[in-house]
Amino acid sequence: MKHPNRTKKVIVFPALCVLCFIISSVSVEQTGYQKPTQEFVSLEAVLDQDVLSDSDYDLLYHQTGLGRSAIDDLRKQEDGKETILRFQENFLTPIEYSCEFINPVTREENSIDKATGNYKPAFELAPYRKGDVLISVSTHTLGFRHGHAAIVTGENTTIESIMLGYNSVTQDIDKWRYYTTFLMLRLKGVPQETLDEIVDYTLENMNDKPYSPFAGLLTPKNAPLEMLTATQCAHLVWYPFKQFGYDIDSDKGWLVTPRDIGESDLFEIVQVFGLDPDNPL
Repeated sequence: MKHPNRTKKVIVFPALCVLCFIISSVSVEQTGYQKPTQEFVSLEAVLDQDVLSDSDYDLLYHQTGLGRSAIDDLRKQEDGKETILRFQENFLTPIEYSCEFINPVTREENSIDKATGNYKPAFELAPYRKGDVLISVSTHTLGFRHGHAAIVTGENTTIESIMLGYNSVTQDIDKWRYYTTFLMLRLKGVPQETLDEIVDYTLENMNDKPYSPFAGLLTPKNAPLEMLTATQCAHLVWYPFKQFGYDIDSDKGWLVTPRDIGESDLFEIVQVFGLDPDNPL
């Protein structure tokens, strides 16, 4: 005869697990996309100036999500002023989004058109360069908002370690425009030639690697290349930079996460969206 208490435990434990999962998932929803809280400020007079001050760049950053380098690149374009004003409107306008499973335990938030329910881009990408790092915290698993990371490898392309069951691969950068949260980062004071070398190294050595959530945790984080049998999204980004002398893991722990990379003081912010400009992560 079955023990009645044991039967209850068999039923109750899975139920508690499901309840914890639901509660954790709901709590996660509150820590991803952040609606803009900034008041609209006219940028016309600032953008008509030939030279911008530090306070001008600060104002533009908080109104558009664009860092100094992005503002400078756009101001060189013939329609730069209009483009920056478009970024401002987009940055300060709240978006609608859905949160859906991309595998049995992981969910991801993407921008949608509320009227149709279809996915739509949430924002425009600032001018990007090879070697820029992209971070999103729109992905979470069992209550842990781990996010995602990638390296820009060229025009319209990134290299990424996607998820368990898939090898790392180059992808269309346009997919990042659908995330609800976004950071574009660039190494401070590093010549483009060095960034090009980092990208070339990444494409040659980190492409087509199996995904392992334990890369850098159960295996050596900085393993010799010949022993590097698997990776994960943040590890794929961290490893090649480390080989060129840039440790972009802010807490230097065993396991590197997208948040660790996003908080590294080796980077400047090129663009932020869906996050607090003063405290993105």
